[in-house]
Amino acid sequence: DGIRDYKVTGVQTCALPISELAACNPAELAASRAVLEGVISSLVELMHARDPYTRGHQERVAALCRAIASSMGLDDDRIEGLVVAALLHDIGKLTIGQELLTKPTPLKPEEFALIKTHVQTSFDVLAPIPFAWPVAKIVHQHHERLDGSGYPAGLRGDQILLEAQILAVADTVESMATEIGRAHV
Repeated sequence: DGIRDYKVTGVQTCALPISELAACNPAELAASRAVLEGVISSLVELMHARDPYTRGHQERVAALCRAIASSMGLDDDRIEGLVVAALLHDIGKLTIGQELLTKPTPLKPEEFALIKTHVQTSFDVLAPIPFAWPVAKIVHQHHERLDGSGYPAGLRGDQILLEAQILAVADTVESMATEIGRAHV
């Protein structure tokens, strides 16, 4: 009957988004950040295990995003959201067959159409997570192009989040620089 020996005198809770955790005590804030960082790290490691050919791609893209955004003068919170999106931008590729992801020859149009579904899958996986930033939306738009030629929605110009534009540049540059740049980046 040990339960009768305890009396609840109050409850303090803290939940994401991180930006609203300022009211929490420092230990709770650190624990919440550690959980977020741990989950992101685990998801990145899962992507590495699935496609070792691109090991480190997400981290290099995130570092490029941080450098670009910093040089543009974006605030630290916005940069943090961009980095999270960069680390998770290819999570939807977990549902694409390995033979397609590592195909050494050019993709057929129907194969490329399948590869392009990864941004919607990424959005669907990330959208329910209450990030403090529009991570799912950034990831969803990272293959859009300013002239409207991108996918999945053919957005153009200011319809594309600035963070998604930065992610698109960093993703492309990193892929080209490390020879990951297969036809289906």
